[in-house]
Amino acid sequence: NRSEMVTFYKGIDDKFSNFYQEFKKDSNHLVAHHASLMKDIRRDYTEEMNTNKSLRDEITKFQRSTEHFSAEIAEGLRSESRRMDAIHKEILQDSDEQKKRRKKDRAGVELELNDMRRQVGIGEETAKEVRINVEFLSRIIGLVLEGERLSSAMFVQDFADKSAERWLSLPSEQGRRATAPLSVEALEQQRHREAFRKGGDLVAIDWRKGLVTSDYLPGQVAYQGIAYERRDLMLLHHKLLHKAHSALMKGPSSEKVGSGPSVAGAIGSGLAGASAAAAAATTSVLGP
Repeated sequence: NRSEMVTFYKGIDDKFSNFYQEFKKDSNHLVAHHASLMKDIRRDYTEEMNTNKSLRDEITKFQRSTEHFSAEIAEGLRSESRRMDAIHKEILQDSDEQKKRRKKDRAGVELELNDMRRQVGIGEETAKEVRINVEFLSRIIGLVLEGERLSSAMFVQDFADKSAERWLSLPSEQGRRATAPLSVEALEQQRHREAFRKGGDLVAIDWRKGLVTSDYLPGQVAYQGIAYERRDLMLLHHKLLHKAHSALMKGPSSEKVGSGPSVAGAIGSGLAGASAAAAAATTSVLGP
């Protein structure tokens, strides 16, 4: 039994030794497996850590770029906001200036309109006064023209009366001629020379020698340095008066008067009134 026990114990020791060897071998295999697994895990973890690090770096870089871009956008928004505020302020100032300028222009336009109304009123009053003055002057001109026509008629009749006269003169008057033309200057000098001349000399007449028949010898008239016959000047004077009277009766035409129809109407009405007044005055003085 003891041998069996020894054998049993030896067998058990051998089994424990084998088991220990196998356990050690399996342990080594397991340790090696675990070491290889841990190595793979460490490598994968390292790779994952590196990947995470690169990802974190990229995320940090993206965050920085995003923050920088956001800061630029914020700064652009702030600058744009300031610019918009400045533009809005300028628009408000321009609007206020436009309102002030519009008010000023409106006040100026109102002042100009009032001044224009005042000038128009003054012009109407002046035109009315001018019309009245023109009508008055037209009447005066008509009266003067009618008086000149009467004077011309009297001059013509006086010339005819003097030409028809005959009288007896001294024999010394035989062959006498008309007086030479006398200008205004010569008449003035002659008036100064003959200021103290005495007239009314007594002349003795010899009736046995007879007398000379004399008539009216009209002398020439000096006008603008030229000597004209008195008959021609009277005819010219009559023609001028006839033309003036015809123009007075006709009145001014609107084509020839450049002052407007109102002035032409004033002149026409004034001339018509002057003609009527002159005719009435002539009739009242001379009779029908």
